[in-house]
Amino acid sequence: MGSKTQPEHDRAVVLELIGLAKLDIDPETVESRPPPEPDVHGVSASEGPVYFELGRLLDQGIQKLRLEGFRRAWARDPTPVSMNDQFVGLPERDMLKQKLGKSYINNGVPIDLVLYYDAENALVAGGIPPIEFSEHAKHVMLPVLAVSSRSPFRRVWVLERFRPSVLWKYP
Repeated sequence: MGSKTQPEHDRAVVLELIGLAKLDIDPETVESRPPPEPDVHGVSASEGPVYFELGRLLDQGIQKLRLEGFRRAWARDPTPVSMNDQFVGLPERDMLKQKLGKSYINNGVPIDLVLYYDAENALVAGGIPPIEFSEHAKHVMLPVLAVSSRSPFRRVWVLERFRPSVLWKYP
């Protein structure tokens, strides 16, 4: 996140999505909102008001393993870091479940969920699945959305900020 505040960071993520997805939202209307409203509010020329709820995708278990690997390499310790899937998750699935479990006050205004890989450094960039993301989402995210009885989200976006791109959109 660097030196930006959380609200500044959230607005930057939404503005990036607006540009990448070519959404007709006036950047001047993009503003942070306090909980229990979704994170960011904006106004679309064609659809009117819209909210964006954001979730940064980062697996803390993988980060700890990478840091330990770097520490060992720096110390010239040849012992490999062992992977224990008990401590490694699927951040896309986990964050989606977390956001689906929250309650939002939106007064009928549509909410788009924006899950994003920040990839501000090499440690985080390695958390992006090294496969076609739509195939990954089919197995990891669609099952969660299929069993969700009431999703508050009109659309779900997955954004990569390291190589600015929209990796996936549902529906």
